[in-house]
Amino acid sequence: MLRETEPGLDLHQHEVARLACIVGDELGMQNEELDVLARAAELHDIGKMATPDAILHKPGPLDDREWEIMRRHTVVGERILNSVSALRPVATVVRSTHERVDGSGYPDGLRGGSDSPQRLGDRGQRRVPRDDQRAAL
Repeated sequence: MLRETEPGLDLHQHEVARLACIVGDELGMQNEELDVLARAAELHDIGKMATPDAILHKPGPLDDREWEIMRRHTVVGERILNSVSALRPVATVVRSTHERVDGSGYPDGLRGGSDSPQRLGDRGQRRVPRDDQRAAL
């Protein structure tokens, strides 16, 4: 559905998944973990279906209220994916795609790092924070 309103979204999704899997492989993730990571990367913006087009396509900067709405897309994405039992591990990762190692991300302000491991999915697998992904590249 997002692909219908966002030209080039499929290319973005596949590129994010490709890069996430490269990083996951370098970090020693196993095949099942990489599968969850790839699916989460491809579905990371699914919650934007509930974000008004006026916000998604606003030509200028978002105001505080608009940012509050935009930041909900990770939680909405988690809820959408949790409705399918096979996607529950993916849902947890989608919720955390805008978290940052320093805790400044959203929606939960999670902190990460070697002394505070984040988890991926419901099976206790590792979650790779976005900043760690960039650092690994």
